Amino acid sequence: MQNIISHPLTTFFVLSLYVCGFAVYSFVLEPVRTISTTPFLQFTVFHAACGLCCYWVLPRIHHRKVQILCAVCVFIVPRLLLLAMQPWLSDDAPRYLWDGHVLLQGMNPYLLAPNAPELSALRGMESTLYAVLDYRDIPSIYPPLAEMSFACAVWCGKLVHPTWWAAFIVWKILVILSEGIGIACVYAVCRRFGLSPSGIVLYCCLPLPALELAGQGHLDGLLAAPLGMILYLLALLQTNDGERQHSQKQLFLLSSGIGFGIAMCGAIKILPLVLVLPIMRFVAQKCNFTAIVGFLAACCGGMTILCSPLLHEPATLQQFLERARNNALSWQFNGGPYYAMCYAAAALKLHEYWLWMPSVFATLRLGAITLVGISQKASNGEVFRAILTIFCLVLLCAAKVHTWYFVPLLLVNTLVGWMWLPVLASGSLLSYAYYSVQPPAEQYGVEMLVWRIAALVLAWEVWYRRMQQKWQDKKVKKNGQKLE
Repeated sequence: MQNIISHPLTTFFVLSLYVCGFAVYSFVLEPVRTISTTPFLQFTVFHAACGLCCYWVLPRIHHRKVQILCAVCVFIVPRLLLLAMQPWLSDDAPRYLWDGHVLLQGMNPYLLAPNAPELSALRGMESTLYAVLDYRDIPSIYPPLAEMSFACAVWCGKLVHPTWWAAFIVWKILVILSEGIGIACVYAVCRRFGLSPSGIVLYCCLPLPALELAGQGHLDGLLAAPLGMILYLLALLQTNDGERQHSQKQLFLLSSGIGFGIAMCGAIKILPLVLVLPIMRFVAQKCNFTAIVGFLAACCGGMTILCSPLLHEPATLQQFLERARNNALSWQFNGGPYYAMCYAAAALKLHEYWLWMPSVFATLRLGAITLVGISQKASNGEVFRAILTIFCLVLLCAAKVHTWYFVPLLLVNTLVGWMWLPVLASGSLLSYAYYSVQPPAEQYGVEMLVWRIAALVLAWEVWYRRMQQKWQDKKVKKNGQKLE
């Protein structure tokens, strides 16, 4: 059996089946929700199983160079195939490009909704793009660095072709480059600590990151580069722990780089700013005032520099934050923990719980994030786990959990190795069953089944890790008694 699995023909067949499967999303499925949603869901289940087989086969390749080459192909080729995929699973990409056009016209997307009278000329020039926009009466809610990235993609796309499709391809290439930088940084961390790159292989063998970034062009892929930079600088800071008395300048530069990386993440999406809590604890444990000052100055100064071009007026900033808050509390979607609380409130027959539950849930989540951020360990060996824990709390314990939220979590998980998270991420693709009925409606049963399975895997994983720790402690104790 082992010979069959490790045979080159078996490896080639499994890899080809998984990699070529991405062509189905671009060239076989029609980009029409009412027609293609059910075949998409069925094929996604099959394709995720192919990725699991691919993950099983790749580590069994005996030649390291061949293994690395296959892993690179599994990352690059699917993303090239998905460049042609149209954004029929989400309405976000057209809004990215519209905001980019608004910026290039010298206007502020935080002040002008797409249907504003001041943008009538732009609506005439970009009528095809405007026709596919949703929420035309609401100004933008994307942070400033994201907006500037949209403008960059639109400007470069205009150099190639005047249609919005060219700008969308350029935007997806930018997102893929950011993802590649993040993966390269994580691989460098694995090399530095002598860790197995199996986490990176698992990331590449999950269809979700490729579909949501190279396929639908979601903004979360832009987080990969600064997030990977943060992880790599944290690794450098750990290896330099014993040299702090002789490397004050180095510690200052590393901590400043980490702080600026967090500022970049926060200027792309607001929620990653929660990473300040575990990273601040880690930096503070260095017992070095210079490192703490460098971290805080770079974080605050970086946010000011990156956000000031579009949010320099207090009134504009206040409106932006208010819209972001309203967006987070409205239109609940795929929020397993939130639905669990709603079911409990319904069982208890609480009065009009659907009106006040979003605010109560958001308050409880904030309290949990603060408590975990203060109490959990953030030492050298635990900092990556602490980052992933608080990141999961802020993104997954929300009333609205989109599938693309998992991408940065899966990137950090390459250094942690949780299994419940890839299970939940893969299963979350089934939330696209929302479009399988007309009019579109959430399939609560499917979504809650996925969250329950992930919870069971999490419980098993916690039990297994504790048992492993007990076995290891017993082994160490037994060896110590023999030495005595």
